[in-house]
Amino acid sequence: MKVEKYQGSDLRSVLMGMISNDVLLSRVATYWEGGGLFDNDFANRIGDWCIMYLAKHKKAPTETGITRMFESWVDQTTPTEEMITATELFLDAVLDEDDEIDTSLLMQTAADYFTKVRITNEMVSVEGDLKAGHIHDAFKRVTEIAEISLKAIDYDKPAVDLSYWNQCLDVADRRSLFRYPDAAGEFFKGAFCRGDLYAFAGPDKTGKSAYLIDAAFRALRARHRVAFFDTGDSNREEVGVRFAQRIARCPHHTKDIMKPVKWEELPGADGEEKGDLELERDPERVEGVDAWAVKRVLDKYSHRLDKFRVACYPNSTLSLSGLRAQLRDWEVNGWVPDVVVIDYVDIMDMAGSDDLNKIDETWKGLRRLTQEKNCLVITATQTNAAAYGKTKGWLGPKHFSGRKTKNAHVVGMIGINVSSEERSTHQSRLNWIVNRYPNSYSGKPGVYLAGCFDVQNPIIISRW
Repeated sequence: MKVEKYQGSDLRSVLMGMISNDVLLSRVATYWEGGGLFDNDFANRIGDWCIMYLAKHKKAPTETGITRMFESWVDQTTPTEEMITATELFLDAVLDEDDEIDTSLLMQTAADYFTKVRITNEMVSVEGDLKAGHIHDAFKRVTEIAEISLKAIDYDKPAVDLSYWNQCLDVADRRSLFRYPDAAGEFFKGAFCRGDLYAFAGPDKTGKSAYLIDAAFRALRARHRVAFFDTGDSNREEVGVRFAQRIARCPHHTKDIMKPVKWEELPGADGEEKGDLELERDPERVEGVDAWAVKRVLDKYSHRLDKFRVACYPNSTLSLSGLRAQLRDWEVNGWVPDVVVIDYVDIMDMAGSDDLNKIDETWKGLRRLTQEKNCLVITATQTNAAAYGKTKGWLGPKHFSGRKTKNAHVVGMIGINVSSEERSTHQSRLNWIVNRYPNSYSGKPGVYLAGCFDVQNPIIISRW
């Protein structure tokens, strides 16, 4: 059978496909980079000629075109006679591959072959890392191996398919997975849906982790599966304590805690001025949190099912590929999260690099994760040094740190604004730095919040 023949001569059939098949060549071109994808120098040289021909003529070279590329290579690079003879013999052997193969089978053959070469090459480096005792480097290489796919991208037929429009316009598809009360609920109206990427942005020590822990708990309380990844901002026990505080609404140790009640009204308030915050002692939340109290709450919202997972990694060791590998392992065993919370993206492996392209790739990768898994991803990022001097102002696009294109990859970037006065009473203000789905409110720069960070709840009351 032809299939058996091509399984035994993948290199020749794939290279001949690049020479003669426009579709295959155009898809391979998206993966082609310096050095090529084959495990053979002659094949990579001919593959380079195919890619160059495609760039110039927008089609595969065919036998005639590749012969001209060979002649041009001989004339312009003056290779040795031995190299010319060897390349010519190799090219002749490829061009003798005259059996035709179905395009879809050719695509799969090429994808499998190139993926095999990629794995084989990487495993050589993995073996070297293992011999040198670099276990983390070896694991990182393995988890970052990306499969090559040459499948056609799915498409829709909007002119004839009514279901396309029904699906696009189905309000349920844009339903928030969890909600906030009062003004905060209006501020976040339509946010935090499946397939979205949101990020909280703010200076250091403004409560980014508390907002992420609170969001994770609200999603769990809404009966969703939640995966929480700590990338090194805290250790396993610290993360557990903070979740325990939020879930049981109790401080870590026995102490008096103050909860916000309301803001005093100011005559003629213009929206930028708020009255003093009225606080009162919470007599029910004095005792330190205990394990049974936390478990009782979790049982209530999860029905004793495995709906909440926490993974903690040392600083700068969790890469995006490692995160994807962990999700893939869970998925194999039937556990697929609805919400993924990452605390936080800036200290993921290479995300904090000075290489702006790597930062950009990390944010693009997070957006891709939401699209592929149809899940909500929430993370946080630090603003630049200019944001630290702010008092009652509001964060904006100019306060980005790292690479500004992170604002282009998110569905929404939420600014956390905290003055020193607000910090002392657990107040903060949120505003939209970026929002692809703006809400209907107007003339309001952001929402005012008061909470209790002793129980990891930044939003107890809110107002415009």
